[in-house]
Amino acid sequence: MKKKLYLTYLIIFFIISYKYSLTAYGYEKILQVNTLTKIKSNYTIFDFVLYQNIFINSNLPYEGFGNSTSIYGNHILIGSKAGTAYFFTHSDNWIESNKFAFENSNFGCSVSLSEKYAIVGAEGAAYVFELISENWTLMDIIKSFEDENQEYSLFGNSVSIKDDFLIVGDIGYANFSGAVYFFKRDGSSWRQHAKFISENFHYWDNYGASVSMSTEYAIVGSPGENGPPPPFHKKKEISGYGSAYIYKRNGENWILHTVLQESNAKAFGCHVSITTNTAIITSANNVYLFKLEGNIWVNKGQIIHTNKEYAFSSISLSENFVSIGETVYLDSGVVYIYKLNCDDTCIQIGKIMSNIASDNNEFGSSVSIFGDTLLIGDSDDEGKAYIYSLKKSKDYNNSLKEIIMILQFLASNYSNITTSDADVNCDDKIDMLDAIVLLNFLAFENIW
Repeated sequence: MKKKLYLTYLIIFFIISYKYSLTAYGYEKILQVNTLTKIKSNYTIFDFVLYQNIFINSNLPYEGFGNSTSIYGNHILIGSKAGTAYFFTHSDNWIESNKFAFENSNFGCSVSLSEKYAIVGAEGAAYVFELISENWTLMDIIKSFEDENQEYSLFGNSVSIKDDFLIVGDIGYANFSGAVYFFKRDGSSWRQHAKFISENFHYWDNYGASVSMSTEYAIVGSPGENGPPPPFHKKKEISGYGSAYIYKRNGENWILHTVLQESNAKAFGCHVSITTNTAIITSANNVYLFKLEGNIWVNKGQIIHTNKEYAFSSISLSENFVSIGETVYLDSGVVYIYKLNCDDTCIQIGKIMSNIASDNNEFGSSVSIFGDTLLIGDSDDEGKAYIYSLKKSKDYNNSLKEIIMILQFLASNYSNITTSDADVNCDDKIDMLDAIVLLNFLAFENIW
């Protein structure tokens, strides 16, 4: 009983005295930003644990399986450098269901999955597959006939699909100025609906280097924009400041919504990913978070920074998590996992490293996240893929229930304490997680 009273008085003191003494001095904003961020950033509630390794039996020493990855529901799609794409289906484990190979250069260089359809990019074409009775079958092969006479056409270098729409990038169009093409399903085929190029349309804009699509928005990276072309002997380098273009769907049409730029960035737009109201964009050294507020995409700052240029090899965004691959990390590769919070901040909750150190290791060469499942590609040599599942990292005990009741009581009976004050982990609920976070904060600050 004494312990319970002690906890009650301690929490009352923390929430009322500490908070409102700061408010009296005009430091309400400092408390909101520093204290709540510290509470959340110093407690890891979730973790991703290894669920399954995926290997393939290949006769090729350099298959490069895992070069591109995509996951949606109970299906995953993995491309290889050798021109093959593999579908896997989940029951108790992930089992290979279909395999496709075409005599087309770079088939499998880019992949994307949706509920019923999938797309695999190649050099000069994109292949669309349909899920019929749990089997994937070739539905259509789409090309841009306009690009057939383009010397450097790379139609299919980037792809994304959502419902009845898909987008295909051609980074090589018009001497690497780049272009993207929107297609819509028309029965059993896909028809081109729109073509876009960068605003300035200069050589080496690399517009279409990366693409991503949600139900209402699509994003296109143009990392070479607003800069000089690279020297001839460094053609693979991107020397521009870069841009990212966001398009909004209006019925069956897609229109330019906004162009995002970052003044201090280089090669902004190397990798992009978008959901309903969130976008992440990489530059040569940083990963940025953008949130949709009203009708405006607002820069919420850097998620992560590295001193190595072009270190980030892949990114993927779900409604709750961000995954970022970096193949050059310690010559073995790493994938960072961040949780998106309701206050528009990102908190790192995981860092997954390859257990194989090798000069050829490419762990994190591709990533894809859907719901509670994370797919990581490692395209070195024959290649491999890893599937991680989300798990809670702590076991909760009955003593925390007392704190929950105290928080609920305070929110209901003290006029100076609102429900949002007691909701310390900012998930719109007062529950066990708030108690855990509060306990962690009190221990971290040595208050008891």
